[in-house]
Amino acid sequence: MAKQAVIVKYLVKPGSMSRLLDLLKTHIARTKANEPGCLQFDILLPHDEADTLHLHEVYADEAAFDSHNASEHLAMYKASTEHLLLDRSIAWCTVEE
Repeated sequence: MAKQAVIVKYLVKPGSMSRLLDLLKTHIARTKANEPGCLQFDILLPHDEADTLHLHEVYADEAAFDSHNASEHLAMYKASTEHLLLDRSIAWCTVEE
């Protein structure tokens, strides 16, 4: 099966970036520790867009991706960060190799 990737864009409420990054780093550590199918999980901070960040995640296959989406720790992370965001957009992708 092909690797699956997720590209997420967050628009963060002004003054909330530091708190969001703290929660996000904890979430990434949990994901990497508990999900062997998570191959990569990066935070990208654009140089020219204040209060914006992107996530780049790569999963071994669709099953690993589905497992991540169904995980309790993802639900907890979303619940704990929703109030820090103005908007979130997600693109699900197949990695072409």
